[in-house]
Amino acid sequence: RLMWRATQLAAFALSAVDKVRDEDFGPLTMPDTRIELGPRHVPEPQTRTAFRQWVIGCALRDSVESIIMLLDEVRRVCAVARFSKRGQFPADEWTADERAQAEFHMATFSQKLRCLNREFRVNLPKEHRSALFTLMSARNCLVHRLGAVGELDRNSAAGLTVAWLGLELQIVGATGTRRVDTM
Repeated sequence: RLMWRATQLAAFALSAVDKVRDEDFGPLTMPDTRIELGPRHVPEPQTRTAFRQWVIGCALRDSVESIIMLLDEVRRVCAVARFSKRGQFPADEWTADERAQAEFHMATFSQKLRCLNREFRVNLPKEHRSALFTLMSARNCLVHRLGAVGELDRNSAAGLTVAWLGLELQIVGATGTRRVDTM
């Protein structure tokens, strides 16, 4: 749902950017709020192009962040399933697991994947892990270096290459497998 929202907001912003007239360009405003960052001025010629790039970068960053949040939820569901399988939720074990969940929340993306594999045998196919790592690299480049690709970001001879795979969630149970609609 979060990834869908990021896509919808980005699509809205990109479709609206050319509809704002130069004379309407001005201070930031929201209902009951006005933020003055300087005098009213006409946007520079490259502002609309820079805005498009910024919106796409924000959407990518938010999409990657939603994947990280999803991993937190995957761990929580796996932990609950482990307790449910035993038919009991001992308070001391639940408290320990809440601490483990808090540590998991602070872990890096690769640490989260390793933890899910180690604790719950949740493992992504190699091509999915590789694609997610390229998205994470792009996110890190955007967040930490404003999109300026440096040596830390290079993952190919061309520089920073990003791979994208579609996401399809499935529930596997005693009655079979069914696809989960993520929209």
